[in-house]
Amino acid sequence: ENGSDSQDVDRVVQTLCARFGLDLIEAMEYIFPPYHHDLMQNAPDIHRMYQEMRQSFGHFAQGPAAVAARYGNMCVFSVDALGLRPLWFGETEKEYFASSERGVYHLDGMSITPKPLAPGEKIALKITPGYSIEMLDYPAIQRHIYNRYQERNPATDAPMPSFWTMSSPAAPDTSNLFPVSFGNGGGNGGMAGTKVKTDTFQATIAVAEADPNNGHAHRPATWSAPWQNFAPKINTAVLSGLGWERYHLSLIEPMAENAKELIGSLGWDGALAALSQTRTNVTDYFKETVAVVTNPAIDREREQSQFSTRMVVGARPGIAETRDTHDVLIQLETPLLLGGYPELGSSEIMEDIAHRHGTMTIEELIAHFGDKAHYLSMSAATDEPIEKAIERLQKEAINAVLDGTQCLILDDNDVLDGNRLWLDPMLTTAAIDRALREADGQPNLRRRTGIVLRSGALRDLHDIVLCLSMGANAILPYALYAVAIGIAPKGGKTLPDAKDV
Repeated sequence: ENGSDSQDVDRVVQTLCARFGLDLIEAMEYIFPPYHHDLMQNAPDIHRMYQEMRQSFGHFAQGPAAVAARYGNMCVFSVDALGLRPLWFGETEKEYFASSERGVYHLDGMSITPKPLAPGEKIALKITPGYSIEMLDYPAIQRHIYNRYQERNPATDAPMPSFWTMSSPAAPDTSNLFPVSFGNGGGNGGMAGTKVKTDTFQATIAVAEADPNNGHAHRPATWSAPWQNFAPKINTAVLSGLGWERYHLSLIEPMAENAKELIGSLGWDGALAALSQTRTNVTDYFKETVAVVTNPAIDREREQSQFSTRMVVGARPGIAETRDTHDVLIQLETPLLLGGYPELGSSEIMEDIAHRHGTMTIEELIAHFGDKAHYLSMSAATDEPIEKAIERLQKEAINAVLDGTQCLILDDNDVLDGNRLWLDPMLTTAAIDRALREADGQPNLRRRTGIVLRSGALRDLHDIVLCLSMGANAILPYALYAVAIGIAPKGGKTLPDAKDV
C-alpha cells in the first residue's frame, strides 16, 4: 500500500517472474510493451504475439521512465515509449554500464561510444558464471520472447481462438490484424481466416474449421435488445430526468455543427454538486484538475500509439498462457459504439459510420458474442432501495460470468417509461467492476468479461471518461448522439440520412 511508482513496478516484475514463470526480459516486455512500429517488420507472428501480450496484461506503466532492472542473472535496461527520459548504454574494458548520464566514465576508458536508448528500446544482459556476458539488442530480445512463447505454446492441431479487430482507415494499423491463416497448415484442426474488406474498414475474423460456432457470430443472444422493442422520443422531459441541463446542450450542439470542441475557461463556475439545487449525477461530484506540461514534440506514429483510445471487450487471455479457443475478444479503435437507438438512423448507416472509425454498432457486438452476452437493466423497482438494487446487479453479474458470460450489457432503457427507478451509470459500472474483481474465482472474473455501458445519462466527454475509468470497456451515449444530430430534444420529423449523420 502507498507504494511509489517504482515500488509498484518492482512488485509487478517480481510477481510476473516468481508466480507466472516469466524471465526478466519477458516481464519487462509485459510491463513496458512496445508498439507496432517498434517491432521487426515482416514478422506477423511476432506482431501477433505482442498483440496477445497487450491484451493479456495491458499497458499500465506508460512512463516517462528509464528503468534498470535485475532479476537473477539477467539485467534489462529500458526507456519508455515516448523516450522522455534519457538512458545511455556503454562498455568499458571490464564492464557494461547503463546510466542517465553519458559521462559517468571517462571517455578514454570506454571501449565503444555510449549509445542512447531510443524511445521504447530495450537492451538485455544474460550472465552465465564462467562465460562471457551475452548482450541482446532489441531485435534479439524480440526473438528471445518469441522463442519462449513457442516453448509454452507448441504447435498443435487445436483450433486457435476467435478474434476480431477493427482498424480505422484514418490510421490503419494492419500489424494488429491476425494473419489470414493459422494452425500448422493442414488438417481439420487448422484455422481458417475470413478477411473482410470494404472501402471503410478492414477486419479479420478467425473462425475454427473444427467448430463452426467458435466465432459465436451465428449464435443468437438469449435475450432481445430492449431498445428494439421500446425506444421513446428523447424530449426535454427524458433529458431532464437523465440529468441533462442547458449547459450540456450548449456543449454538444456547437461541437456537432463545427466539428470542433468549444474553447472556454478552465474549470467549472457553477454550483458544486453537493450544494446544487438542481438535478445532479454522480459524475457531477468529480471535477478536473488541469496541469499543462510542455514536452518535446514526438513523431506522429508514437503520438498516436501512446495516446491510443483502443479498447478490448471480452475475455482477456491469461498471462503467458494459450488463449482458450472458446473465448471471444473484440478490439475496438475507439470505445464509442453506435446504434442502440432506432431514431439515430438505419442499421446500414450506423454500421457504415462505425466501421469508418474502427468501431461497431452495439447490435453487431451482441451478435458476435451471441449467447456469451448478458443483459443487465440499470433500474430498480419502485419499492427497492438503491443499495439493494446495486447489490442485486452485482450478484447477477458475478453469476453470469461464472456461467460463461463474456460481455455484460448495462442498459437504462427500462427506466424511460417511468415505471422503474433510475440507477446512475457511473455508480452501477463501478459497483459491478469492483464486485467482479473481488469475487472468488480463478482467473479473476473481471478478466473474463467485458462491460458495455448504454446510457442516456452520458452527457459529455467528462461523463464518458469517468465511466471508462470506472470499468466500462465500451460506451454507447445514445442521447448524446441524438442531441448532436438534432433529433433531440425538439425531435426531427424524419430519420436522418447518411449525410446528416
